[in-house]
Amino acid sequence: MSVITLPGSKSLTNRALLLAALAQGQTQLSGVLFSDDTQACMDALKALGIDLWIDPDTARIEVHNPMDRPGRFPHTHAQLFFQASGTLTRFLMPLLAAQPSGHYVISAESRMQERPLAPLLHSLIQQGAEIESLEHPFKMPLILKPHGLSGGAISIETKDSSQFASGLLLAAPLARTPVSLTCPDALSKKPYIQMTLALMKVFGVSVDIADLDQNQIHIPKTEYISPGEYCIEPDASTASYFYGAAALLGCEICVKGIFFHMLQGDTQFLKALEWMGCVVQERTIGIAVIGPAKLRGLGEWDMTGYTDTFMTLAALAPFASSPTTLTGLRHTRLQESDRISAMQEGLSRLGVRVEQTEDTLTVYPCDLCDMRALDVSSFNDHRIAMALALVQLKIPGMTIEGALSVSKTCPDYFERLGGVQALAFHSKSV
Repeated sequence: MSVITLPGSKSLTNRALLLAALAQGQTQLSGVLFSDDTQACMDALKALGIDLWIDPDTARIEVHNPMDRPGRFPHTHAQLFFQASGTLTRFLMPLLAAQPSGHYVISAESRMQERPLAPLLHSLIQQGAEIESLEHPFKMPLILKPHGLSGGAISIETKDSSQFASGLLLAAPLARTPVSLTCPDALSKKPYIQMTLALMKVFGVSVDIADLDQNQIHIPKTEYISPGEYCIEPDASTASYFYGAAALLGCEICVKGIFFHMLQGDTQFLKALEWMGCVVQERTIGIAVIGPAKLRGLGEWDMTGYTDTFMTLAALAPFASSPTTLTGLRHTRLQESDRISAMQEGLSRLGVRVEQTEDTLTVYPCDLCDMRALDVSSFNDHRIAMALALVQLKIPGMTIEGALSVSKTCPDYFERLGGVQALAFHSKSV
């Protein structure tokens, strides 16, 4: 059995960094992920005057806001570059808008500037922020001049991204009056929103979720308070690739610290692996997956709530005994790449039959002897690169253009995956 230790969740790391920056008291964060996205968050917080003591060797960061009043950033004027981070963009903008005054010039990499932002910006303007788009309406680069959030009733569409709601939730306690957030897109079915609420509770803000099933959340006017220490869970999305390797290689892999009760919804991915024939066991140190002799296809499988892992399943599907159709994917066309088209193009170039609709991806079984080793593109999307690397385990001659994009979430991904492959080969040779 191979035991894998992974860095912390990107989603939890950025949420925890932002809440610690606005909380009363110092916060020690452990299990921190150090990647492009989290580095972008750290850089932004430093530009806003937050003190960070960083120790990458132990994956720890101490966060302290030198202001006497929690909820305020020390620097009211700053130029901020969000790189390609969707979480940072959609979480920090509402927190900036909640400041009583300021002048923030905000930009990002070109793909992030293309991704949806208008619903969130409309809500912030309605709450009192001044926003000036410098090139294209409701897109970065832009200037944000805050005047605090008025609070009260806010409605937000999240069909393009649940991060819009999470960003407003994080900022809501700082508004002048309590907030009632309404979302017509089923908040109760959004695991990342539930993750946000759980982190807010860790930092002292208990949210009324009595109406969550009616798509409404009530947030009090209050202050964030540091828990003192907070340990970040390992990244469940990244774990999916190593579990996928177990499924493909027919070996046993345990990811330390991954459990079913975690805050991250991507653990639902394991149900799909069970359906494909894997044995999934929760043990004392974490969840282990044992790959079968032959994978089964999933038929039609709804990915709602954990679409960051659909590419992992798509990479496994050519090696299954029957077709797989993954549904609930429409919003992934608006992420770091058009992920449905990117996976279709990559697998098709390798000789796999793949079909797509606006919302689905269907992958058909393909004999290994019919697959060919060619160059495939990651479209500079970390999840595309990581998923296609699983196919590379079966087709060693293929190459992935833009493979360094994995630095967004797991900079040493290929070294880790290579170690798993070597161990699996050695185990079968003994």
